[in-house]
Amino acid sequence: MAKQESLGIGWGFWLLWVLASTVGWLFGFFVGSVGGYAVMEILPSYALVAWGGVAEGAGVGIFQWLVLRRRVSRAGWWVLASILGLAGGAVVGTTAVALAGGDPTTWGVVGGWVVGGAMAGLMQWFVLRRQVSRAGCWVLASTVGWAVSTVSMAYGVGLGAVTGLALVWLLRQPIPEA
Repeated sequence: MAKQESLGIGWGFWLLWVLASTVGWLFGFFVGSVGGYAVMEILPSYALVAWGGVAEGAGVGIFQWLVLRRRVSRAGWWVLASILGLAGGAVVGTTAVALAGGDPTTWGVVGGWVVGGAMAGLMQWFVLRRQVSRAGCWVLASTVGWAVSTVSMAYGVGLGAVTGLALVWLLRQPIPEA
């Protein structure tokens, strides 16, 4: 990414990111709910949790990709990173809460999305790491964004607001070309 391209990153970009995260979250929730309802008698509960992560990851990842694709090279990997991170995190987080004796229907959901946010952030870091300085901050931003979105029940809006601020900051700091 050239320095001139980073100059156009501001409040307009942030607002598009929030909108993409919100619409993507709603899309993923709808697909996850409808698909999960259709197969809930067939699949075990952990498969349904994974399905929810896949649906959310795909929804959010695709809509965020639409915003990123002109600003980040190889942004298509963002979608796969989102799917893998959220699906894996949802299963790991829900399982950890259940094993600790917590209620998997309440704290398992929160734990699943927080762990999923961390795992998605880690996977997305692979997309950002060669393009922006301090890309490691993205993992924290993704974790906090998913936590805020889940705990506050602001969902995609909370996710987009938090991660959008971090992304604006990161995209303004491209790695200098050699």
